Amino acid sequence: MKKGFWGFFWTQVLGALNDNLYKMAMIVWITFTEVPDLGDFTRSTLVIVSSGIYILPFFLFSATAGWLADRYPKDIVIRWTKIAEIVIMLAGAVAFILGSIPALIIVLFLMGAQSAFFSPPKYGVIPELCEPEKLMRANGLIGMGNLFAMLAGTLAGTFLGLMDKLIYAAIAVVLVAALGYITSLRIPRLPARAPDLKREGNLFQETYSRLHDVKRMPLIFPFLILISWFWFHGAYMLQLLPLWSKAAKVRYGAFISLTIVLFSCGSGLGSLLCGQRKKADPATSMRALILLALGTAAIALLPQGELSCFAALTIAGMAAGYYSVPLYTIVQKEASLDIRARVFSGGNILDAGFMVLASVIMQAQEFAGFSFPERFIALACLDALFLIFLVRQIKLWRKHISGVKRPTGPQQ
Repeated sequence: MKKGFWGFFWTQVLGALNDNLYKMAMIVWITFTEVPDLGDFTRSTLVIVSSGIYILPFFLFSATAGWLADRYPKDIVIRWTKIAEIVIMLAGAVAFILGSIPALIIVLFLMGAQSAFFSPPKYGVIPELCEPEKLMRANGLIGMGNLFAMLAGTLAGTFLGLMDKLIYAAIAVVLVAALGYITSLRIPRLPARAPDLKREGNLFQETYSRLHDVKRMPLIFPFLILISWFWFHGAYMLQLLPLWSKAAKVRYGAFISLTIVLFSCGSGLGSLLCGQRKKADPATSMRALILLALGTAAIALLPQGELSCFAALTIAGMAAGYYSVPLYTIVQKEASLDIRARVFSGGNILDAGFMVLASVIMQAQEFAGFSFPERFIALACLDALFLIFLVRQIKLWRKHISGVKRPTGPQQ
């Protein structure tokens, strides 16, 4: 790896850790403590609304974030976002200490905005911090670090949110934000890739333009859709697992946490293992998606709470991590330096849309009275349908790499 990669690695790990720590501490405090004078319906509504508030900035600001990361050096943009994180977490600490739910939700929106601005330079800078032959390994490491950080943040946030005093959560989020800025200082100076780039209108015009542009990239857009499926599957599973665990016939004290740990750790391990492969081949993602569908179906068919069910859950998680790494690598290779951050900003908008779609489908299944096994089977069937799209894209990609090199930008 080139100089500065590990500084970037720990910067993004600490960012993912802090996002989930703050979000879970807030949600757990609202859900389980007696401090707020709230009814059960109001509590549940606030939790659902909180998820939407965190995702909303990705729709609003991703396009602008992509422009910013191409227009200015990515290392500087990353440090700007880390300084913003410190300021936002200081506000979050005050909100925790005051116990103000409106203030906590406003900070959650700002935190989502900070993450939306961090994501395009995050994925765009990876090829600039490693040798081309190590790009798969770098993406595997980043995927592993991100997933384990999300898990650690979720568990730490749950623990801190259940404490009598939120002062410890307040201290933790500020401390992690400060550490993230310190590690970002180890990212080397990088050149701006499109220093003369002009903005394309207001937020909404820019969002439309970004989606329009990536849609016209025939060698990139399908892989962005395939990446979004990873986030759809993950969002679906992480919403379903707590509900499924709550309905378990065998009551384990930490059953909910165990299911999330197994799926998340499996995903992190799958990302790390896939990163050891030398070449990025979408056929790897195809095999992983087959295993993901089979593992998801097995969860529904095996006895809940048995070791075989836990093994299926872990295998499904590993397949999910294995699925995503080649796709990120292919997009990074196909997108030229001057458009790479904007490409990933368009992908972020798609990712947010797919995660919202997962929530809508879950709500529809709840309304229709689907059992938990039926929900797992439904997800496995959706994976199988998406596999058809992936197989078709593999054929087109192989035709591309064996023929004449085509332009990666919008086709006229």
